Amino acid sequence: MVKIMKTTKIFLTILIVLLAMSSCETYYKVVTTIDKESHTQREVYALADSVFLKGDQSATPFLFNVNNGWTLTYLDSTVSNKFMGHEMKFNIMASKEAICLADYSENGGITGINRSFFSPVESLTKQFRWFYTYYSFKAVYKKLEAEIPVSIDNYLTKEEQRLWTQGDIEALKGYNGSEITSILSDIETKFIDWFHRNCFEVSLTLINEKSNENDFSDVDKDQLFNDIRKRENGDDIEPGNVCIALDQYYKTTRYSELYKAKKEEFDADFETETSLVNAINIVLCYELNVPYTILNANTNNVSRTNIKWKIDGLRLLTNDYTATATYRASNIWAFIVTGGVILFTIVGFIAFFRNRKS
Repeated sequence: MVKIMKTTKIFLTILIVLLAMSSCETYYKVVTTIDKESHTQREVYALADSVFLKGDQSATPFLFNVNNGWTLTYLDSTVSNKFMGHEMKFNIMASKEAICLADYSENGGITGINRSFFSPVESLTKQFRWFYTYYSFKAVYKKLEAEIPVSIDNYLTKEEQRLWTQGDIEALKGYNGSEITSILSDIETKFIDWFHRNCFEVSLTLINEKSNENDFSDVDKDQLFNDIRKRENGDDIEPGNVCIALDQYYKTTRYSELYKAKKEEFDADFETETSLVNAINIVLCYELNVPYTILNANTNNVSRTNIKWKIDGLRLLTNDYTATATYRASNIWAFIVTGGVILFTIVGFIAFFRNRKS
Protein backbone atom coordinates (compact mmCIF):
# COMPACT_ATOMS: atom_id res chain seq x y z
CA MET A 1 0.00 0.00 0.00
CA VAL A 2 2.85 2.34 0.88
CA LYS A 3 4.56 1.52 -2.40
CA ILE A 4 1.37 2.30 -4.35
CA MET A 5 0.97 5.66 -2.59
CA LYS A 6 4.61 6.53 -3.27
CA THR A 7 4.26 5.59 -6.94
CA THR A 8 1.09 7.67 -7.20
CA LYS A 9 2.84 10.68 -5.68
CA ILE A 10 5.74 10.39 -8.14
CA PHE A 11 3.30 10.09 -11.03
CA LEU A 12 1.36 13.17 -9.93
CA THR A 13 4.56 15.17 -9.53
CA ILE A 14 5.68 14.25 -13.05
CA LEU A 15 2.25 15.00 -14.43
CA ILE A 16 2.20 18.47 -12.85
CA VAL A 17 5.61 19.35 -14.28
CA LEU A 18 4.78 18.08 -17.77
CA LEU A 19 1.45 19.92 -17.79
CA ALA A 20 3.20 23.12 -16.71
CA MET A 21 5.73 22.74 -19.51
CA SER A 22 3.16 21.83 -22.19
CA SER A 23 0.88 24.72 -21.26
CA CYS A 24 3.59 27.09 -22.44
CA GLU A 25 4.17 25.40 -25.78
CA THR A 26 4.63 27.63 -28.82
CA TYR A 27 3.44 26.14 -32.10
CA TYR A 28 4.59 26.66 -35.67
CA LYS A 29 3.75 24.95 -38.92
CA VAL A 30 6.38 24.89 -41.64
CA VAL A 31 5.27 23.81 -45.11
CA THR A 32 7.90 23.26 -47.80
CA THR A 33 6.75 22.58 -51.35
CA ILE A 34 9.20 21.28 -53.96
CA ASP A 35 8.23 21.44 -57.63
CA LYS A 36 9.41 19.27 -60.53
CA GLU A 37 12.37 21.57 -61.16
CA SER A 38 13.37 21.27 -57.46
CA HIS A 39 12.48 24.91 -56.86
CA THR A 40 10.95 25.47 -53.43
CA GLN A 41 8.43 27.55 -51.57
CA ARG A 42 8.24 27.70 -47.80
CA GLU A 43 5.36 28.84 -45.64
CA VAL A 44 5.71 29.36 -41.88
CA TYR A 45 2.51 29.66 -39.88
CA ALA A 46 2.38 31.24 -36.42
CA LEU A 47 -0.05 32.72 -33.90
CA ALA A 48 0.38 36.47 -33.53
CA ASP A 49 -1.07 38.48 -30.64
CA SER A 50 -3.15 41.63 -30.99
CA VAL A 51 -0.12 43.88 -30.43
CA PHE A 52 1.66 42.53 -33.52
CA LEU A 53 -1.54 42.52 -35.57
CA LYS A 54 -1.92 46.23 -34.82
CA GLY A 55 1.50 46.91 -36.33
CA ASP A 56 4.04 46.57 -33.51
CA GLN A 57 6.81 44.59 -35.23
CA SER A 58 8.68 44.12 -31.95
CA ALA A 59 5.97 41.65 -30.88
CA THR A 60 6.62 39.35 -33.84
CA PRO A 61 5.72 35.71 -33.21
CA PHE A 62 8.38 34.53 -35.66
CA LEU A 63 11.78 33.43 -34.40
CA PHE A 64 13.57 34.71 -37.51
CA ASN A 65 13.85 37.99 -39.38
CA VAL A 66 10.77 38.21 -41.62
CA ASN A 67 12.27 41.30 -43.30
CA ASN A 68 14.83 39.03 -44.96
CA GLY A 69 12.81 38.38 -48.12
CA TRP A 70 9.70 36.94 -46.46
CA THR A 71 6.15 37.96 -47.39
CA LEU A 72 3.60 38.23 -44.58
CA THR A 73 0.00 37.14 -45.09
CA TYR A 74 -2.60 37.84 -42.43
CA LEU A 75 -5.18 35.04 -42.39
CA ASP A 76 -8.85 36.04 -42.40
CA SER A 77 -9.46 33.98 -39.27
CA THR A 78 -7.57 31.76 -36.86
CA VAL A 79 -7.12 28.28 -38.31
CA SER A 80 -6.62 25.11 -36.28
CA ASN A 81 -4.30 22.25 -37.08
CA LYS A 82 -4.37 18.98 -35.14
CA PHE A 83 -1.11 17.09 -35.21
CA MET A 84 0.21 14.30 -32.97
CA GLY A 85 -1.93 15.25 -30.01
CA HIS A 86 -1.46 19.01 -30.36
CA GLU A 87 -4.13 21.58 -31.15
CA MET A 88 -2.21 24.21 -33.10
CA LYS A 89 -3.72 27.59 -33.94
CA PHE A 90 -2.40 30.08 -36.48
CA ASN A 91 -3.45 33.49 -37.81
CA ILE A 92 -0.44 34.66 -39.80
CA MET A 93 1.87 33.21 -42.44
CA ALA A 94 5.33 34.13 -43.71
CA SER A 95 6.27 32.78 -47.14
CA LYS A 96 9.38 32.78 -49.27
CA GLU A 97 10.51 31.20 -52.54
CA ALA A 98 13.98 29.85 -53.22
CA ILE A 99 15.85 28.20 -56.04
CA CYS A 100 16.97 25.36 -53.78
CA LEU A 101 16.56 24.18 -50.19
CA ALA A 102 20.04 25.29 -49.18
CA ASP A 103 19.04 28.93 -49.69
CA TYR A 104 16.86 28.82 -46.59
CA SER A 105 19.78 27.67 -44.45
CA GLU A 106 22.39 29.98 -45.95
CA ASN A 107 20.28 33.14 -46.17
CA GLY A 108 18.01 32.68 -43.18
CA GLY A 109 19.56 35.41 -41.06
CA ILE A 110 18.76 33.34 -37.98
CA THR A 111 21.07 33.31 -34.98
CA GLY A 112 21.17 31.87 -31.48
CA ILE A 113 19.17 28.95 -30.15
CA ASN A 114 16.36 29.59 -32.66
CA ARG A 115 18.65 28.55 -35.51
CA SER A 116 18.12 24.94 -34.44
CA PHE A 117 14.44 25.19 -35.40
CA PHE A 118 14.35 27.45 -38.45
CA SER A 119 17.67 26.95 -40.15
CA PRO A 120 18.24 23.21 -40.56
CA VAL A 121 20.90 21.96 -42.95
CA GLU A 122 18.73 20.81 -45.87
CA SER A 123 19.61 19.06 -49.10
CA LEU A 124 17.93 17.39 -52.06
CA THR A 125 20.02 15.00 -54.13
CA LYS A 126 19.04 13.55 -57.50
CA GLN A 127 20.03 10.13 -58.88
CA PHE A 128 19.22 8.99 -62.43
CA ARG A 129 18.36 5.29 -62.80
CA TRP A 130 17.07 5.11 -66.43
CA PHE A 131 13.43 4.21 -65.82
CA TYR A 132 13.25 6.31 -62.64
CA THR A 133 14.92 9.35 -61.14
CA TYR A 134 15.27 9.14 -57.37
CA TYR A 135 15.24 12.19 -55.09
CA SER A 136 16.60 12.06 -51.55
CA PHE A 137 15.53 14.75 -49.09
CA LYS A 138 17.45 15.38 -45.89
CA ALA A 139 17.06 18.00 -43.17
CA VAL A 140 19.38 18.04 -40.17
CA TYR A 141 18.10 20.01 -37.19
CA LYS A 142 21.01 20.84 -34.94
CA LYS A 143 21.06 20.15 -31.22
CA LEU A 144 20.03 23.07 -29.01
CA GLU A 145 23.09 25.03 -27.95
CA ALA A 146 22.61 26.48 -24.48
CA GLU A 147 24.74 26.74 -21.36
CA ILE A 148 23.19 24.93 -18.41
CA PRO A 149 24.60 24.42 -14.90
CA VAL A 150 24.06 20.67 -14.72
CA SER A 151 24.57 18.35 -17.68
CA ILE A 152 21.86 15.82 -18.45
CA ASP A 153 24.68 13.27 -18.70
CA ASN A 154 24.72 13.30 -14.88
CA TYR A 155 21.20 11.85 -14.86
CA LEU A 156 20.65 9.89 -18.08
CA THR A 157 22.90 7.65 -20.13
CA LYS A 158 23.32 8.40 -23.85
CA GLU A 159 21.07 5.46 -24.63
CA GLU A 160 18.37 6.76 -22.26
CA GLN A 161 18.67 10.25 -23.77
CA ARG A 162 18.08 8.96 -27.30
CA LEU A 163 15.11 6.91 -26.14
CA TRP A 164 13.50 9.73 -24.15
CA THR A 165 14.05 12.63 -26.53
CA GLN A 166 13.87 10.99 -29.99
CA GLY A 167 12.11 7.68 -29.48
CA ASP A 168 15.09 5.47 -30.30
CA ILE A 169 13.57 2.13 -29.21
CA GLU A 170 16.65 0.02 -29.96
CA ALA A 171 17.30 -0.32 -26.22
CA LEU A 172 13.80 -1.71 -25.61
CA LYS A 173 14.07 -4.78 -27.81
CA GLY A 174 13.24 -7.93 -25.87
CA TYR A 175 11.26 -6.18 -23.13
CA ASN A 176 7.52 -6.62 -22.64
CA GLY A 177 5.02 -3.81 -22.12
CA SER A 178 5.17 -3.89 -18.32
CA GLU A 179 8.97 -3.76 -18.33
CA ILE A 180 9.01 -0.94 -20.88
CA THR A 181 6.59 1.07 -18.72
CA SER A 182 8.92 0.67 -15.75
CA ILE A 183 11.97 1.70 -17.78
CA LEU A 184 10.26 4.81 -19.17
CA SER A 185 8.93 5.77 -15.74
CA ASP A 186 12.44 5.61 -14.30
CA ILE A 187 13.84 7.72 -17.15
CA GLU A 188 11.03 10.24 -16.76
CA THR A 189 11.69 10.61 -13.04
CA LYS A 190 15.40 11.24 -13.66
CA PHE A 191 14.61 13.71 -16.44
CA ILE A 192 12.32 15.72 -14.11
CA ASP A 193 15.02 15.66 -11.42
CA TRP A 194 17.52 17.04 -13.93
CA PHE A 195 15.09 19.78 -14.94
CA HIS A 196 14.47 20.81 -11.30
CA ARG A 197 18.16 20.68 -10.40
CA ASN A 198 19.01 23.17 -13.13
CA CYS A 199 16.27 25.51 -11.93
CA PHE A 200 17.74 25.22 -8.44
CA GLU A 201 21.31 25.98 -9.54
CA VAL A 202 20.18 28.97 -11.63
CA SER A 203 18.16 30.33 -8.70
CA LEU A 204 21.06 29.92 -6.30
CA THR A 205 23.44 31.69 -8.69
CA LEU A 206 21.06 34.65 -9.10
CA ILE A 207 20.61 34.95 -5.35
CA ASN A 208 24.37 34.91 -4.89
CA GLU A 209 24.86 37.63 -7.51
CA LYS A 210 22.22 39.92 -6.04
CA SER A 211 22.99 39.41 -2.35
CA ASN A 212 26.77 40.02 -2.55
CA GLU A 213 26.98 38.44 0.89
CA ASN A 214 27.46 34.72 0.48
CA ASP A 215 28.81 32.41 -2.19
CA PHE A 216 26.99 29.50 -0.47
CA SER A 217 30.17 27.44 -0.40
CA ASP A 218 29.18 26.28 3.08
CA VAL A 219 25.79 25.03 1.89
CA ASP A 220 25.16 21.34 1.31
CA LYS A 221 23.45 21.91 -2.02
CA ASP A 222 22.22 18.35 -2.36
CA GLN A 223 20.58 18.49 1.05
CA LEU A 224 19.06 21.91 0.39
CA PHE A 225 17.74 20.78 -2.99
CA ASN A 226 16.22 17.62 -1.53
CA ASP A 227 14.61 19.61 1.29
CA ILE A 228 12.90 21.89 -1.25
CA ARG A 229 11.72 18.95 -3.35
CA LYS A 230 10.10 17.31 -0.32
CA ARG A 231 7.89 20.33 0.33
CA GLU A 232 4.29 20.60 -0.74
CA ASN A 233 5.32 23.10 -3.45
CA GLY A 234 8.53 21.23 -4.23
CA ASP A 235 8.00 21.58 -7.99
CA ASP A 236 8.42 25.35 -7.69
CA ILE A 237 12.19 25.79 -7.66
CA GLU A 238 12.37 29.41 -8.66
CA PRO A 239 14.29 32.14 -6.79
CA GLY A 240 11.44 32.99 -4.40
CA ASN A 241 11.12 29.45 -3.08
CA VAL A 242 14.88 28.96 -2.87
CA CYS A 243 15.14 32.19 -0.85
CA ILE A 244 12.67 30.76 1.66
CA ALA A 245 14.77 27.60 1.94
CA LEU A 246 17.93 29.66 2.50
CA ASP A 247 16.20 31.64 5.24
CA GLN A 248 15.40 28.41 7.02
CA TYR A 249 18.92 27.10 6.49
CA TYR A 250 20.58 30.23 7.91
CA LYS A 251 17.73 31.05 10.32
CA THR A 252 17.23 34.49 8.87
CA THR A 253 14.75 36.46 6.74
CA ARG A 254 17.15 38.45 4.60
CA TYR A 255 16.86 36.28 1.49
CA SER A 256 13.07 36.48 1.36
CA GLU A 257 13.35 40.23 1.89
CA LEU A 258 15.91 40.41 -0.92
CA TYR A 259 13.52 38.58 -3.25
CA LYS A 260 10.62 40.89 -2.37
CA ALA A 261 12.78 43.94 -3.03
CA LYS A 262 14.04 42.68 -6.40
CA LYS A 263 11.23 40.36 -7.48
CA GLU A 264 10.85 41.70 -11.03
CA GLU A 265 14.60 41.60 -11.57
CA PHE A 266 14.82 38.06 -10.20
CA ASP A 267 11.94 36.80 -12.34
CA ALA A 268 13.26 38.41 -15.54
CA ASP A 269 16.78 37.08 -15.03
CA PHE A 270 15.48 33.62 -14.14
CA GLU A 271 13.46 33.46 -17.36
CA THR A 272 16.51 34.54 -19.37
CA GLU A 273 18.81 32.01 -17.72
CA THR A 274 16.30 29.20 -18.24
CA SER A 275 15.68 30.02 -21.92
CA LEU A 276 16.37 26.37 -22.72
CA VAL A 277 13.02 25.54 -21.11
CA ASN A 278 11.27 27.90 -23.53
CA ALA A 279 13.14 26.29 -26.41
CA ILE A 280 12.03 22.82 -25.29
CA ASN A 281 8.44 24.04 -25.51
CA ILE A 282 8.73 25.04 -29.20
CA VAL A 283 6.85 22.59 -31.43
CA LEU A 284 7.04 22.51 -35.23
CA CYS A 285 4.86 20.55 -37.59
CA TYR A 286 7.20 20.27 -40.56
CA GLU A 287 5.31 19.37 -43.73
CA LEU A 288 6.94 18.48 -47.04
CA ASN A 289 5.05 18.41 -50.35
CA VAL A 290 6.78 16.75 -53.29
CA PRO A 291 5.73 16.33 -56.96
CA TYR A 292 6.19 12.56 -57.16
CA THR A 293 5.38 9.40 -55.22
CA ILE A 294 7.08 9.00 -51.85
CA LEU A 295 8.91 5.71 -51.37
CA ASN A 296 10.01 5.99 -47.74
CA ALA A 297 10.55 8.42 -44.86
CA ASN A 298 11.59 8.20 -41.21
CA THR A 299 8.11 9.10 -40.01
CA ASN A 300 4.72 7.39 -40.13
CA ASN A 301 2.90 10.57 -41.18
CA VAL A 302 3.13 9.88 -44.91
CA SER A 303 0.63 10.08 -47.75
CA ARG A 304 1.35 9.76 -51.49
CA THR A 305 3.13 13.11 -51.95
CA ASN A 306 3.01 14.59 -48.44
CA ILE A 307 5.12 13.96 -45.34
CA LYS A 308 4.94 15.40 -41.82
CA TRP A 309 7.52 15.38 -39.04
CA LYS A 310 7.28 16.67 -35.51
CA ILE A 311 10.28 18.82 -34.61
CA ASP A 312 10.42 20.12 -31.05
CA GLY A 313 12.88 21.22 -28.41
CA LEU A 314 12.81 17.89 -26.63
CA ARG A 315 13.95 16.08 -29.78
CA LEU A 316 16.81 18.58 -30.12
CA LEU A 317 17.78 18.61 -26.46
CA THR A 318 20.61 16.09 -26.55
CA ASN A 319 21.26 15.28 -30.22
CA ASP A 320 20.75 16.46 -33.78
CA TYR A 321 17.50 15.31 -35.37
CA THR A 322 17.47 14.20 -39.00
CA ALA A 323 14.38 14.06 -41.23
CA THR A 324 14.79 11.94 -44.36
CA ALA A 325 12.60 10.95 -47.28
CA THR A 326 12.97 9.44 -50.75
CA TYR A 327 10.65 9.87 -53.71
CA ARG A 328 10.93 9.02 -57.38
CA ALA A 329 9.78 10.23 -60.77
CA SER A 330 9.02 7.91 -63.67
CA ASN A 331 11.04 8.71 -66.78
CA ILE A 332 8.32 8.18 -69.41
CA TRP A 333 10.75 8.80 -72.26
CA ALA A 334 12.94 5.95 -70.97
CA PHE A 335 10.01 3.53 -71.14
CA ILE A 336 9.19 4.74 -74.67
CA VAL A 337 12.80 4.46 -75.84
CA THR A 338 13.21 1.04 -74.24
CA GLY A 339 9.92 -0.15 -75.73
CA GLY A 340 10.96 1.21 -79.13
CA VAL A 341 14.32 -0.56 -78.96
CA ILE A 342 12.66 -3.84 -77.97
CA LEU A 343 10.06 -3.48 -80.71
CA PHE A 344 12.74 -2.59 -83.27
CA THR A 345 14.79 -5.59 -82.18
CA ILE A 346 11.82 -7.94 -82.47
CA VAL A 347 10.91 -6.59 -85.91
CA GLY A 348 14.55 -6.89 -86.94
CA PHE A 349 14.73 -10.55 -85.88
CA ILE A 350 11.48 -11.35 -87.71
CA ALA A 351 12.74 -9.69 -90.87
CA PHE A 352 16.10 -11.44 -90.55
CA PHE A 353 14.58 -14.93 -90.26
CA ARG A 354 12.11 -14.27 -93.08
CA ASN A 355 14.97 -13.25 -95.37
CA ARG A 356 16.87 -16.42 -94.47
CA LYS A 357 13.88 -18.61 -95.30
CA SER A 358 13.39 -16.91 -98.64
